[in-house]
Amino acid sequence: MAQGIQVIYQNLSLFPNLSIWKNIVINHYHHGLLVKRKALRQIAERALASINVNLPLDAQVESLSIARCQLVAICRALAQDARLIIMDEPNASLTHQEVEGLLHVVRQLRGVC
Repeated sequence: MAQGIQVIYQNLSLFPNLSIWKNIVINHYHHGLLVKRKALRQIAERALASINVNLPLDAQVESLSIARCQLVAICRALAQDARLIIMDEPNASLTHQEVEGLLHVVRQLRGVC
């Protein structure tokens, strides 16, 4: 992680009972420190905007499709300044259209790096 490497596993490791923005910035929470919600929401907004995704920040992750959950996981990696993202079988449970959407996001990320 310190070298900018993030892994997104097939099970995505998201918290279904938390909102999208909290899942994106979960690794920014530090035990015992004051949580600055506004700043953390802005980090989540920037991560979503960086891949041109518009999701309602306050929606619970459990309400999302698997494809949208993958986008949240990608945004979590981006919010941690990932320079290399490794995905474990990202299209295993996606429809053809969802795979095309994921590939579009990957192409966008490739162009940024």
